[in-house]
Amino acid sequence: MAALSDALEQTQRVRHARGVGEIEQRHVAALLELDGHSCLRQVSEERRESDCVKHQIQDRYERLRAQDYLELIGEDEADRRIALAADHRPSHPDDLIDGMDVTDCPVCGREALAVTGIDDFGAGYGPGTCLVCSYVRSPAAAHDLALNHMLARHQDD
Repeated sequence: MAALSDALEQTQRVRHARGVGEIEQRHVAALLELDGHSCLRQVSEERRESDCVKHQIQDRYERLRAQDYLELIGEDEADRRIALAADHRPSHPDDLIDGMDVTDCPVCGREALAVTGIDDFGAGYGPGTCLVCSYVRSPAAAHDLALNHMLARHQDD
């Protein structure tokens, strides 16, 4: 509690134009500890929301990068790669996923996204890399897709 009181005093200086405050790690730790109370949790929620937005932006950039790469390699190379993707087999036994070896890629639209994991809900949106356009679906992007799928599925309930 002393650390919170001190943090309040330090930040009041700045808020009320009475000088510069000095926030220390112990102040931040005390605030995060307070945030653990079930009635508060604002910092945790803000951090989660910030992370979610950051992951969405990263996936958007990844899709644009893969689209640019697809245009660079051209249709002939994409077709050659799709033929090779049909023969794809995971190289490590831990990468074997029942019924989810290669799935549709959201960027190139081909069945060439080599899945390397399972989403949190088992909905079929695992992370992986497209063998044609090189799009990399991150675990966070897979989680978002699976969550949206599950919410839509249960919306009618």
